[in-house]
Amino acid sequence: MGNKTTIYDIAKYLSISPASVSYVINGVDKVSDETRQRVLAVIKEMGYMRTYSAVSLSRGKSNTVCLILPSKDISLAFSQNTFYGEFISVLSKELQKIGKDLLIEPLINEKNFYDWASSRAICGLVAIGKFPKEYYRTVRKLSIPVVLVDVFSPWADEFNTIRVDDTLGSYIATDHLIKNGHKIIGFLSSNINASKLDRRRYEGYREALRKNGVPFNNQWVFVSPATREGGFEMAPKIMESGISGLVCTADTLAIGVMQSYFMKGKSIPNDLSLVGFDDILTASLMVPGLTTVKQDIRAKGITASEMLAELMKNPDAKVSHLVLEPNLIERASVKNIR
Repeated sequence: MGNKTTIYDIAKYLSISPASVSYVINGVDKVSDETRQRVLAVIKEMGYMRTYSAVSLSRGKSNTVCLILPSKDISLAFSQNTFYGEFISVLSKELQKIGKDLLIEPLINEKNFYDWASSRAICGLVAIGKFPKEYYRTVRKLSIPVVLVDVFSPWADEFNTIRVDDTLGSYIATDHLIKNGHKIIGFLSSNINASKLDRRRYEGYREALRKNGVPFNNQWVFVSPATREGGFEMAPKIMESGISGLVCTADTLAIGVMQSYFMKGKSIPNDLSLVGFDDILTASLMVPGLTTVKQDIRAKGITASEMLAELMKNPDAKVSHLVLEPNLIERASVKNIR
């Protein structure tokens, strides 16, 4: 029977109850020594492996919430975007308050995801970012509470979601540069055709230019991976473009640009004014401090935990779609050139 052996197979083989097998597996002193030894011998013979789901079944519940990151490499995700670390710190703390543990996992092949999730008997799921459609079909089969963060796929709307108003945030960033006298304003993001999040931030940028009568030039739109390294490598092209202001879709991108300008002997904000997005901790530690659009990462973590807790108590609760309003955090990376 190999690894597919269940406690029911063992119970049938020994002509005892599944409960007796469960007692032995979980160290509960409710069976005789003779029965215990018989069960242990058959477990070894059949190659039974206790899964997380077996433990959960024996206890009647699971205490594990899984967080899936949109990357196949967790260490890479953390190094490229400190948003994850800040979000996870808050989420883990909030889940502890309701007696739940947090399991952090990378993007798992959707074909294996159902078996993976079932074997761990996870009691809830939080997912960040973009996932294949097949994931949502699989998650639906699990019948567990689900909260999606920064997910824009239309088929995700049947689950609870938490987002920030990305269009408004980018509008605020662009408008701030315009109010400080900038008329040649660039935009730095990942691929706006592939990322709905970046697309929305791009639309906010374009809308602010249009409403203020400021010209748009496609040559002032820069595309790079949404990482510090991406911003660093794109900086030379930004320098050559002649723009005086730059809106970035992530603080990590803005920080990369800042570091490259410094390495080239350039000055922020004298040679370039720029605004980031997220307000990660590093933004306040930069010199000069990075002006940025704050999305409340802490609120996202707290709300995700609260949504899960409510769904665990009431599985039939109405689906909720929360949109958080961003606000501008002014520091020293924008120069008034009026």
